This record gives sequence, C-alpha cells and structure tokens, in this order.
Amino acid sequence: ASDGALVGYLHDAVVKDSYALGNVTSFNCKGYAGGLVGKTSQATVRDSYARGNVISNSSAAGGLIGRADISSSIVRTFSTGKVLATSNVGGLVGIMASSTVTASYWDVNSSEVSISAGGTGKTTNEMKNQSTYAGWDFSSVWEQITPGASYLSFQWQATSNCGPLGCSPPVSGLGNVLNFVIVIHAIVLGALIGSFLYLRRKEKREQALARYSMTSSGLNKVGREHLKY
Repeated sequence: ASDGALVGYLHDAVVKDSYALGNVTSFNCKGYAGGLVGKTSQATVRDSYARGNVISNSSAAGGLIGRADISSSIVRTFSTGKVLATSNVGGLVGIMASSTVTASYWDVNSSEVSISAGGTGKTTNEMKNQSTYAGWDFSSVWEQITPGASYLSFQWQATSNCGPLGCSPPVSGLGNVLNFVIVIHAIVLGALIGSFLYLRRKEKREQALARYSMTSSGLNKVGREHLKY
C-alpha cells in the first residue's frame, strides 16, 4: 500500500490542476509515501503541487511522489514540505523507475532535503520567484506572483467562487446580504402561510363539530351540513 495526501496509488490515470496541503504520516514499511501521491504507475501528474510534510518509514518518500514507476510522467509540479524518512528520501520524488520529471521543483530549505530522484532543488527565494518556472502557463493556469511574496497557486484559487472546472458568477458583498434577507423573508412567509392554513383547518373542524349534538347514543347530526376538513 502507498500513502499520499491526495492519492495513495495512481495507476493509468492523470492528476492535473490539483494540490494538497495536508501532512502525510506513513508507517507502511513496504509502501511509498508522497506529499501528493504515494506511488504512480503509467500515470501522469501535471500542473500540481504539494505543501504538506511527509513523515515515513516506508520504502521511499518524496515531497510530491514517493515512487514514480513504469512510464510515469511528472510535469510542471513542485513541493515545499519537509520530508523525513528512513530510506530513499527525495525532496520531490523518492524513487524513479522508467519515468520522467520535467520542469518540476522542490524547496531545499523548507524540505530540509538536498537530493531527489527527479526534479530540481531550489531555495525558498527561488521558489517564490516566477522566473524559476519558465514555460509554465501563467495566462490561464497559474497565478502570477510578486518575487519573494508567496509560493505559486492556481488562478481558480484566487476567488472562492471558482474551481478547476470553471467559475460561477461573482457575488458582491451586497449581493450576499440581499440573498440572506431574501432567504429570511421566505422562511418567515412560509411560517405565516403554514400557520394561517392550520388555523383555517382548525376553525372549519370546530364549526363542523358544532353542528352535532351529543346524546346517550353518540353524536347526532343537527343539520344537513357535512363534516369538512
């Protein structure tokens, strides 16, 4: 078994425009641990990143991927988390087997790891400089950054109403207030209508029962009216 903050074992599949912030702790000595994916096999990971720490006693551990195996492709990715493991430690990838890593980086300062089976190590200052990521798509995928200000993130993360599949129409602060007021009014109006209908039904039942008289043999109808509910 393999452990990853996003995917444990990725086989014949693609992970893209994805990220993970959570830490990974793995005690599976025969598996692999990664900040994003534990192990890949004939898989692709592109335009993705991991920011969490990886602590493991598994066979291999990496800030992004524990083991990239069998024709896997890692493209335009990065990791920044600390990696602590007993063997095959990689700042980005723990073990590489018949796979490729292209334009991918890890933070040698924050990870406290200077080696990796794939990728290029950069200082924190370099990781926070857009010029490091030559060839990356800053027009539609990645958010542009001010040098030294922050790590990269996706453009869709910049607004809360957006996701990797697209954005919903933005709602202003005033729009949120109006929506709240409309919901409250709808709840109050619904309660008033429900109370009114209940009282009307209760009144009709009382009127109908008033047309009956109680005798020793039970209820007797006083008039010709029918009991209505």
